[in-house]
Parts: sequence; C-alpha cells; structure tokens
Amino acid sequence: MAEINRLLPFYQDLDFETADLILQLQLEDVEHVRDRAKGKQREGTEPDDSQQALAMMESDLQSMRSLIADRHMSRSIAAAVLADRPAIEESIREEEIAHRDRIMAQRLNGSDFTDTTQDQPESGEIKDSLLSKLAGMYMCEDDETLSVIAGLSNEVSDIEDGTSRAESSTQASSRRSESREIKCEACHDRKEHFEVMTNACGHAYCKTCLQELFELSTRDESLFPPRCCKQPMDIDDVQIFLTKELKDQFQKAKVEFGTKNRTYCSRGACSAFIPSASIEGDLATCQVCLTMTCAICKEGAHGGDCPEDTTLQEVLAAATENGWQRCYSCRRIIEIDYGCNHMTCPCGAEFCYVCGERWKTCRCPQWDENRLLERANVLVDRDVPNMNAADPHRENRVEDAAEMLRERHNCNHTRWRYIRGSHRCEECHDRLPNYIFECRQCRIQACNRCRLNRL
Repeated sequence: MAEINRLLPFYQDLDFETADLILQLQLEDVEHVRDRAKGKQREGTEPDDSQQALAMMESDLQSMRSLIADRHMSRSIAAAVLADRPAIEESIREEEIAHRDRIMAQRLNGSDFTDTTQDQPESGEIKDSLLSKLAGMYMCEDDETLSVIAGLSNEVSDIEDGTSRAESSTQASSRRSESREIKCEACHDRKEHFEVMTNACGHAYCKTCLQELFELSTRDESLFPPRCCKQPMDIDDVQIFLTKELKDQFQKAKVEFGTKNRTYCSRGACSAFIPSASIEGDLATCQVCLTMTCAICKEGAHGGDCPEDTTLQEVLAAATENGWQRCYSCRRIIEIDYGCNHMTCPCGAEFCYVCGERWKTCRCPQWDENRLLERANVLVDRDVPNMNAADPHRENRVEDAAEMLRERHNCNHTRWRYIRGSHRCEECHDRLPNYIFECRQCRIQACNRCRLNRL
C-alpha cells in the first residue's frame, strides 16, 4: 500500500462513483492485456515480467477499490453523525429531564438520593469540537486514496508497451499535503489533530496518554481530577477517547473522592468504597460483597454503641509520638518531609501541620527552623555535592538557602527549569534516568507528570 500511495497527485474532485468506475475500467484493461498475451508464452514456463506486473497491478486495483469503498462508507457515517446532531441533542435533553424527574420523585418519597451527575452540563448540546474530531476520525481532507487513480490509469498501458515510468520519492513527497499534526505534551509524538485533545492551558494530549492519565487519576487521588498546568480537563472534550469502562471508573472515582468522610468495606479482601447512598444511619452496605460496615469506626457492623477502635488509637498514638498530623477533612495521617507548615492534603484540604486547624485560622509559626535548616542542607548538597561539612563556606551557603526558603515558602510552582541527569522526583519518588524539572522559586524537583498534573 505504501507503494500505491507514492504514485501520482491527488484527485480530490472525484466522487465515489467516478473513482469506482475508473477502477473498473482499469481492471478491464488489465484483463484485456492478459487476454492478448495468451498463447505467446510456452506452457510450463514461469510468468515473464509483464505477466507478473499485470498480476501485481490487478491486486493493487482491487485493493484500491476496497479502500475507496471503505472510505465512502466512513464518510457516510461521519455525515450521518453531523446530520443527526439535533436528534442526538434532543435525546440527551430527554434523558436529563427524566433523570431530574426521578431525583425529584425520590426526594418527595423521603429518599436521600445523591445526584452523581450534578457537575455535568445541563444542556443537551454537543460541542462543535467534539463533532469535528468525530468527523475527522471518519473523513480526511487529504484523501490519499484518490491520489492513486491517475497513476494506475496509465500504468496498464505502460506495461502493455513494455515501459515503466516510476515516480521518484522527491516527486511523490512534493505532492503530499501537509497534515495538521499536533505534538502530544506527554509522549512528544506527533498526532493528527483529531487524535488529540488540547487543554485550556494550551497543552495537547493524545488518546493513549489521556487514557493513562485518566486511569491513574481513578487510583491516585492527588491526580484527580486529571489536569494540566492546574487546569482540569473537561470530560466532555475527552470522552470520545475514553472507553466505557474507563468512563465508568472515572465517575465512580468522582463520587469517591468527592466524599469527605468516606467509608470502605471492612472486609479486607474487598475494601471497596461505599457511597453515601448505601449508608443508612451508621450502617454501610457494600454493593460488591454485601458486607456490613460501621460508618463510624469503619470496622465490621456491630450492635449497640461503637466500641473503641484500638487499632486506630494505636496509630494516632504513634502519630502523636512522631509529630504527624491528621487531616481535618478526610482524617488521613500525614507526615511532612520538607517545606513550611502549610500542608495540602491529597483530598484538597489545607491545614496547619502544627495544630491541624484550617490554614490561616491559627497563629502557629509558618515553618520549623530545624526542618528548614535540614532542607537548606539538602539544597546545598544538591548544588555542591562534594562540599565537606567542615568547609568554612558551607555555613554561609546553608544560611542563604534557608533565607531563600523563608522568603519563598508560599510557592505556586509556575516557573520551572529543565535539568539533565538521573534524579528522583520529590513528589512521587520515582527515579528518572535522564532528566528532572526544578521549580525556580522553591527548588522542589519533580517529574513532568507531577509538575503538570499534581503540583
């Protein structure tokens, strides 16, 4: 097929019927040439070059006819998608009305119904960009299939005359139209414009990278919702790139991560998230294995008051002993590695690491001096790896680094620099063999994924 695509210029004005007719005539020409050559070759001998060329030409013509027919069908599908837009939008509106009526009916009956689709658009309109990408998947402005017809049109006569006029690669490449390719920000591969999604920040992601990012976001709350440069990706823009299973996982993760006081199945082999719709009073029912769980202590269901959770108390005691803090929102325990006392939990809550209160509601110091000096020493060792601890200049360098951290502790991570070599990401702790990014303000080092999607 690659050889076919290098034959002659595009014939974009030809419709399907005309192109198919030309190919039928060319096939008849091939058969005519073959009939004329019968009896001129001895029986039992191998086919000569002209006969082999005719066989190859016939195969190419038949393949081209199938390709044109497939392309015609694809264009018909794309045209149907565009033509049916009003009907599709009306169907979506009807589904939304039915869904809202169902919610209202359940609430009137006293049911505590949680609408998991409340963040979705209320109108049934379909975005023009989505339709454009759908059409692009079935239609191509630069129709390479029709470019072959003219070349095949003369090649039969060339074989009959015993001549061959092959087209050079320079001529072929000069006739190719430039496709609208966009570079994926994650894998840096160039893709057709309808195979990528461009986020509000201007960065583009291909189908494979989008699927990977959305799948990771359903398992890692710090990556949810999927975003680039702190701007969330619109699910409506990427839905044509996601499988049904992945979209279902995303919606389940959206409900789970949007729940503050979460309950998970107490059966260790299951541990599935139990949505609020499956919790009545203090009793939560797992929809996967039907195990009953206490929504207060998160252990197996029990009668009477919830007993003291000794395991939790041991963990809390260890947290107190080690100076760990507990998030006021999702109640997870967090240990600080570096930076000031302003903590941002993966669930999104911001609190003070000293007292655990909401950030900016207390008068605790913004950083711990010992932790600040420890971080400053890390930065000095990074900048001057072989500097001895007894070096008289080290103290000045550490003090300068500490002062920089005091001034820049509240960082938005907007300016980064690229550093070559093997480094470890300070967010996900993965080791990158070739490069790392470093924030020019606070000096944190992060991989590209954490830089774009996490920080």
